[in-house]
Amino acid sequence: MATIEFKEVFNYDPKSRDKKQNEAFRKERTSHSKEYREIGSFATGVSYYKYFPIETAIKCLENETMAFVEPSRWNDAYESLYYEADYSEVSTNYKDHPRVFATCATNQKYDEPAWRIYSGEDNICVQFELDRFQLRYAILKSLKDNDSIYEGTVQYASKYIIESIGQRTRTNPKTGVVTNNKFYDEFIAHKGKPFCVNNYLNLLLLKRKDFEHEQETRFFIVQKQDIDNKPGKAKESKVEISDASKRQIVVNRGEVVILKGISWIDILKGITINADSGSLPYKELKKAVDLLIDRKITDAALNDEYKKKLTPIPYLVYGTKPPIIKIEKKGVF
Repeated sequence: MATIEFKEVFNYDPKSRDKKQNEAFRKERTSHSKEYREIGSFATGVSYYKYFPIETAIKCLENETMAFVEPSRWNDAYESLYYEADYSEVSTNYKDHPRVFATCATNQKYDEPAWRIYSGEDNICVQFELDRFQLRYAILKSLKDNDSIYEGTVQYASKYIIESIGQRTRTNPKTGVVTNNKFYDEFIAHKGKPFCVNNYLNLLLLKRKDFEHEQETRFFIVQKQDIDNKPGKAKESKVEISDASKRQIVVNRGEVVILKGISWIDILKGITINADSGSLPYKELKKAVDLLIDRKITDAALNDEYKKKLTPIPYLVYGTKPPIIKIEKKGVF
């Protein structure tokens, strides 16, 4: 039985020991009417980990940007199931299910499948280790006035559970017995309260149990102008060719929001790449890191300190070929 549950939403109150950081965060939030909201409890620890194809990693460093995408762009259809659902029977107010833009990170230091999934055409992937407080602060600072950011950890459940949450009753496939759906009561009719954006974002934190190893955290941007103007969820129509049939099909995908002014120099705690230090991809990444530091840190001693700290670390598992192993001849030990 799935253990997923509705997570209450709170205003995030930073617990950093640095008083100046806390004051700066609160000032940014209040002076520009921005919100940073916590969905349930944040994961423990000090770091998040985020994976990129090397081209994307270098572009983020060079331009000081971070991309947030509409859930309709997520690869697994079950992830966007409730982004594109029909909510007309539980709400007539568009505020309850606005367009959102999301990015993700993991709590796992080495999420092995991520090295393959996020590799580009050259099989090179980069992992950023991120300071959690600085990441939250950087996202908050980059938001437009009156926008909101929500953060929550993903919950994992079976495909059957996820697709049946919108149904008030469930039928046992073996016995045919019809019972109340406790997950509907939890996520849709939560404590008899009107359906609202909190319910909606809880649904967007659901993912198939097959991905439980990812230990994913998601960040959602809710833009105020989209709520007020009540537009439809924008689609980007793209013609793709089916690998199997070779037929052309039109695929509707969501848009991308690029946050600018992301202070990677403050956020980054470490960088890892699945390439040898003598390879061209490694050298290109290191060059991008060094240029970022040179732009931001003018003090020579501090500049050198940052370059040592952020020198990319080779992780020679994915994207590299292991040495040939020679099997030894049998003999007496």
